[in-house]
Amino acid sequence: MLRAVSANLGRRIAAAAWVRKVLGLVGDEALDLLFLQEVPLGGGWAAAAEAAGFGVATDATPTYRVRSALLWRHHTVTAEPFTLPTAGYHGSYLVAVRLSLPNVGETTAVSVHASPSPVEARYLEKWLETGLPPPKPRPAARAGELWDSDLVLATLAGLSEESPVLAAGDFNECLAWDTTHRGQWGKEYFARVTEAGLVSLTHRSGASETQTAFTHDGLEYQLDHVLASPAVAAEVRRSPRVDPGWSRDRVVAGEISDHAPLWFEVGES
Repeated sequence: MLRAVSANLGRRIAAAAWVRKVLGLVGDEALDLLFLQEVPLGGGWAAAAEAAGFGVATDATPTYRVRSALLWRHHTVTAEPFTLPTAGYHGSYLVAVRLSLPNVGETTAVSVHASPSPVEARYLEKWLETGLPPPKPRPAARAGELWDSDLVLATLAGLSEESPVLAAGDFNECLAWDTTHRGQWGKEYFARVTEAGLVSLTHRSGASETQTAFTHDGLEYQLDHVLASPAVAAEVRRSPRVDPGWSRDRVVAGEISDHAPLWFEVGES
């Protein structure tokens, strides 16, 4: 069994300290995979990861201030960095590795951060430069309106045509959005996840969302999710669990990131 966590660190040094702590977990609590987003650019965390026996895939010269990373324990996971076909668009928001998962084999793992914004024309040009057509806007969208999460899903859908996929991170999408806004943006997004042949482990078997983001005052959004190809989803027998130690008070105090981590396991114990 591989133990994994996904966490948006909010570019906070306090969150980098949390990474060092979880890298040091041992025994049944030891981690094998870390999907990280908004990784602080300083703090020496990458050296700490390597010293703890982890390989690190990230953008050494980030395209944007937002940088994702994917870490794997050398003793339990064989992996190598993988350049996404759409890297020219996503830049440092997404990072991927090819690894071997129990009972699945070669899998593309992706640490995901979708920008919570519509895609401007200059960025759509970067997508078109990859040679791929853009996805169609959601029914709730205005004509031609795409959001970064739509292009993230298009990337994952394309990857899944080549190999099984395991993607975790901050998708900036949730069903709860539809309860506070007009339209069915969240419902349409996760319907498209299913249409792409992927499984949202957050919503599998009708499971409800649990707050992971503490940036929207009074709104309990789960913006962090795990998506997987069916073969991978079958190996994740327990739904990803939101870390219970997070609270708005601790976030406001600067003790922790503004996103709670998601914990999950792949394979049998």
